[in-house]
Amino acid sequence: MSQIETDRGLNAAQTAAVTALLAGHTVVDAAKRANVSLATVHRWLAGDHRVQAALNEAKQALWACALTSLLGAAEQASRLVAARVAEGDVKVGVQLLQGIGLLSGRPIDLGSSSEPELRRLAKLRRNEQLARLNRLGLRDL
Repeated sequence: MSQIETDRGLNAAQTAAVTALLAGHTVVDAAKRANVSLATVHRWLAGDHRVQAALNEAKQALWACALTSLLGAAEQASRLVAARVAEGDVKVGVQLLQGIGLLSGRPIDLGSSSEPELRRLAKLRRNEQLARLNRLGLRDL
């Protein structure tokens, strides 16, 4: 039994799909590797908060590992970039600002790994969708 299955209570097929997605495979490949239909994987990704939380938690862990491994080169890289900016290289300066997200005005969102939070957000989205349908007079369809 894998760590994902143990920690999140996923079955073997869900674990196989999540593992494939984390390895960079497509949703189609993930479905094949999990021996389930593409519709099943899409359903898990859209509405199974355990699968969503497991995937998000693993993405957060991978992101943290990637950042940690890059810290070794960060000091040298920052000195090189700072030197280029100090020399008046506007292109490098703008790329730096874009790269660290200062020009986007919003932080990077990797998604929640909290099942209750995912349930709460799903409920909010459902309520917003129902309100839109209501405004359009389509709720009773």
